[in-house]
Amino acid sequence: MRCVGPCLSFTAQQMEFYRQFLRLYKIDPCPQKRLDAYAAHEYHPDIDLLRKYYDAHIRILQQLELPEKPIFFDEFGMMHPTQKAEDNLVNASGVLESLFDSADMPGMHVFPWASFHNPVLQRSLTQFQLNDLGQYEATPHGMAMQLLHMMPEGQIRLTGDGGRRAFAAGDGKAVYLMITNYAACPLPVSLSLSGFDGDQAQIREYRCDQEHNNCFVHPGADRPLITGRQICKKEGDSFLFETILPPYSFTLLIAE
Repeated sequence: MRCVGPCLSFTAQQMEFYRQFLRLYKIDPCPQKRLDAYAAHEYHPDIDLLRKYYDAHIRILQQLELPEKPIFFDEFGMMHPTQKAEDNLVNASGVLESLFDSADMPGMHVFPWASFHNPVLQRSLTQFQLNDLGQYEATPHGMAMQLLHMMPEGQIRLTGDGGRRAFAAGDGKAVYLMITNYAACPLPVSLSLSGFDGDQAQIREYRCDQEHNNCFVHPGADRPLITGRQICKKEGDSFLFETILPPYSFTLLIAE
């Protein structure tokens, strides 16, 4: 078994220290040294920080003539731990956008912190918590991870101005589209789907916001539930779906 750990925490905010660490590794004369992967921790609200780290990391490797290896962000979040329930939804919506962005970073593997942690200490970050009845509940962060696992592996490239706020996949039977809104203002969503047979498409929605799929509002919620169904009629060659995502929220749409 090989274990990989970060050279320092908050790596993306300390890239000069990171460069120095890798330079020392480069000049280390030990013949038994071995480089299997790169690893980092990061907690910061800057949605661009992961991309900044990745670009800087690639430049450092080129400067030091080090090989490209897998990158493991074995802890990642959009904020430091807090006891505020509302921060969990903020963190989850930002983590999703970062994960969508990382899909275009070859070799990048991001592991959001944490599957389970004492909510008294880290309510903003934990994905599950144990309630007073001895039941495990899924926080918005936990709902986000479960929705991701509902998506198939076949990524579909999107066009338009959705950018990294949306990620799509398909399995030949349905199209799965996940959209996140890591912002303090509502996000209007307009979706055009093409390539479907027939004159109509059914869309199921699994939304997580301040009111839906949120154990802090509905105690006992442990898995995503359908929050809406809609039949879309074909207009020309495509189907049009429109909605508005509230601040700091996300949704999974399944069209079939």
